[in-house]
Amino acid sequence: MKKINFLFYTILILIVSFSLNYCGSRDDNNNSCSNVSGFSVVQNGGFLNFTISSNESGTYEIAYGLTGNGSDQETLIVNDKTFSYSINNFNHTILEAGKSYTFKIRRICSSSSSSDWGFEKSFTINNNFCKKPINFKLTNSIYNQISWSIDTYNNGNNPSYYQLQYGNQGFSLGSGTTIDTSLNYYNAPLVAGKKYDFYVRSFCSGTSGWGDWEGPLTVLSSVSTACVAPTYANYSVSSIDLSYFRAALTWENDGNSQYQVSLSSSSSVPNSSSLTIINAPNGANFSYLSKGMNYYFYVRKVCPGNTFSPYFGPYLVKWN
Repeated sequence: MKKINFLFYTILILIVSFSLNYCGSRDDNNNSCSNVSGFSVVQNGGFLNFTISSNESGTYEIAYGLTGNGSDQETLIVNDKTFSYSINNFNHTILEAGKSYTFKIRRICSSSSSSDWGFEKSFTINNNFCKKPINFKLTNSIYNQISWSIDTYNNGNNPSYYQLQYGNQGFSLGSGTTIDTSLNYYNAPLVAGKKYDFYVRSFCSGTSGWGDWEGPLTVLSSVSTACVAPTYANYSVSSIDLSYFRAALTWENDGNSQYQVSLSSSSSVPNSSSLTIINAPNGANFSYLSKGMNYYFYVRKVCPGNTFSPYFGPYLVKWN
């Protein structure tokens, strides 16, 4: 009888031990699934920047909620080790300024195994920052108009004005052209066929000061809105009679709508009385030019605001 009881208890212990081991393989606190080695959460303006330190591959789960509300936690599944989320759209919720939130992390090794929770971080959302421009884009390619907007959330301070900086693609911040404006758009003076990088940031009065740069926005200009001189001209000639010829002139047309041209026997810069307005994309035709003389052609752009580019010229035109 004692042998039977001993055998019965031995079998029972084995069954319980097997059951515990089986359940342990599915336990979220499985020691075989090592956790991350570091975890940081830093607020940068309107964004939370996360950094996960881990030599292990896998998916990570972040739990967060108001500090002290341990039973009321939301979770976020991530695969990247470095990422950012807006406090105004954090997992489809808004983190409220002035309130403390707690974050912790664990690694998910499989559908049935996760590490222990760890690296608990608590801090209060800071509202004293200047809102960062959003929707930064090329709005109108005809005018090379760059625009942006500001979100309507309560978090953050509304800008007093904006600073735009731009230059050739790849330029370093601080070396570009800087524009301060109270508007949320800028018609940039660009040259057709060239690529430019744009950055924009906000400035708020008070202690929040400058916001973060948004950019670069890279733009390939399809038209020239910069008031720069045309870069080339060409001409063809045809005979009228033994003494005279006509010349047809064309020049760089980079999207500008009007040009002023002049052709004379003098190589000096023309005065306003000798200039002719030409509407793009037309060229200029000159007749009854003497076959024995040299002529000099000038062309410049008519730019917005009743301004003019420098001249291209003098460009020699003659009967060959």
